[in-house]
Amino acid sequence: MLFRRFILLLIFGWLCWPAQNYAAPQTINTPLIRKLMKAEEYDKASILLRALLIQQPKNDAAWNMLGVSYYYMGKPEKALETLKVSQSFTSQKSYNFLFQGLAYSLLKEFNLAAFYLKKAANIKKASPYKKLATYELAAWYYNRRKLIRAKRWIGTYHERYPNDPRTETLLHTARLIGLGKMEGYLAGIKKPDIQQAFFKYAPLSLMNHPHYWFIESGAIYSDTHFNRVSSGDDAPDSFVAPVDDIVWALSVITGVGLGPYEYNDLESYFGYTYIQHWNTDVDRISVYLQDPSDLMYIPLRPDLLSRHHLVYSKFKFSPQKHLSLGLTSYVTTERIGSRYFSGPEPWSRNDNLLIAYSWNLTPWLSVNFNPRHSLKSYLYINQEINKEDSAFSYQTFDLTYIPRSLGLMYQGQFPKLNFSTEIDGYYYFLTYNDPFLDHQEIGGSVKLTYHLYKTLYISLVGNYARRTYIEDYLRRGSCSFRTKESASQPSISVSSDGFLKCTRVDEIYRGQLSINYTFGDYYGFFIRADYIKNNSLIITEMSFSNYYAVTGVSMTFPDVPKTNKYRHLHTLKPIKVGEKNY
Repeated sequence: MLFRRFILLLIFGWLCWPAQNYAAPQTINTPLIRKLMKAEEYDKASILLRALLIQQPKNDAAWNMLGVSYYYMGKPEKALETLKVSQSFTSQKSYNFLFQGLAYSLLKEFNLAAFYLKKAANIKKASPYKKLATYELAAWYYNRRKLIRAKRWIGTYHERYPNDPRTETLLHTARLIGLGKMEGYLAGIKKPDIQQAFFKYAPLSLMNHPHYWFIESGAIYSDTHFNRVSSGDDAPDSFVAPVDDIVWALSVITGVGLGPYEYNDLESYFGYTYIQHWNTDVDRISVYLQDPSDLMYIPLRPDLLSRHHLVYSKFKFSPQKHLSLGLTSYVTTERIGSRYFSGPEPWSRNDNLLIAYSWNLTPWLSVNFNPRHSLKSYLYINQEINKEDSAFSYQTFDLTYIPRSLGLMYQGQFPKLNFSTEIDGYYYFLTYNDPFLDHQEIGGSVKLTYHLYKTLYISLVGNYARRTYIEDYLRRGSCSFRTKESASQPSISVSSDGFLKCTRVDEIYRGQLSINYTFGDYYGFFIRADYIKNNSLIITEMSFSNYYAVTGVSMTFPDVPKTNKYRHLHTLKPIKVGEKNY
């Protein structure tokens, strides 16, 4: 009681203590800002300018310089937002309008770019920025081969600045236009390379070259409903009982990538992703709750600590405007357990087991109708080696390495509707070490993404697949074990030797809902829910269903939508039935 009163007294005294009278911040060194701008250290200059504007919110020169800093840092949208603040009260209107026009030009808003460049060039008051805007208009129209307008602004520049060194160059260009000859391009005002500037000045950038990285952490819930045979005998009077397998997990996914690198018509990406899932189940949780003080029996134990290492690349070659071809590839390994700490069970002590590894090559060819719509065909070449049970190792090609799995996908973007879609159809043939698992799969998927707001978007994925297994099962009396709820049997003809030939055919449905919310440039929150229904039409006890949900937060660079796109480059397509969603 005395201790509680003492704490309350301290809190009360702190609240009542008179506030400290902090001195006003020192005046920002304006010559230093101009020096930084001249040295092209725009990130440092922008920090000082923002501090200056806190003291002097009506300082029009500071607003203009801050907008210009954002322009040269490769942020034209932010530059426009800043320049428009001081547009109405600045005394340097030609400076303000000039860089608004240049910013709109970077954004490909050419009508607005011309509008603001003309406003800068037609200011009555003489200034060096009026002169620059006039020259920029002449060069801008000539480079875009708007020759009549180019000649008009060349004439205006000659009339205003007859003794300027640039005038002779412009007059030579005008003579070439008169002769019907166009040679090269005119160098206008120095413009930033948006990509290079972004990676140079962004606060979370790791290097000056194009790259991306992400860290994602969350929780996973999985509930699989399947049937378990009550007897080990393959007999018609055996029963199956429904079983629920519930798993929780903590998830950490992180990765880094290089790209896009562009050289002539070639674009390339390289990346690495690390995935860690720390799984537990109902039994482990109930055991731990019996004695929570025994930390050896915490639900998250090392024997169910799974880790995936994924290395991938993508190459895209575009020899023509409407044609692209490329190759995506990846190599992945999966391990479970830990060498550094162990659980209480004998089998969970300092084991780091290789569970599986796989590789994939996906060559593709794309016909691009326009920048927003394309049709892509691809071959799916994949092999997985299962070290835990070799019967589940498979490949999608035959012994002569001829691929037997392929697909066709349409990708479309509808920016006016804030909507994009991917529609995919495919045929897979998977060959396993266990011949009873060999099957062919025909399926399709549809992915819809809708941006409700700039910071919120929703994705829906629907899959359907039909698997036909190559080898028939032989059973007596019935192709399916009976359940206690129903004793109905499928109508199957009996062969002369008394056995039934049971062909396994599965229909698989999958639905996925994903909600992504971004706050700031680099942070995001996501919720994803999956439902898979495997309906075995004849051998009914092999049917199962799975509910899967994951939620978490992410920190990404350069931003959430781009990084989510880059990190899944190795998949090429919407996640299909049965595939692992990294």
